[in-house]
Amino acid sequence: MTGTFAHLYGVFLVAQAAIKEFLKAGSGVIVNTASMYGLVGSPGSAAKAIHG
Repeated sequence: MTGTFAHLYGVFLVAQAAIKEFLKAGSGVIVNTASMYGLVGSPGSAAKAIHG
């Protein structure tokens, strides 16, 4: 499993689990955030770079 796939699949699994709870509760919100540095990189920010 590549790093990029693992990150995306993790977001999917969490959203899938949350939706079940939202349906029980009658409402809910999912907010996914990301840094632009995940795509373009930045000097000194190697920890944010994902290479699949």
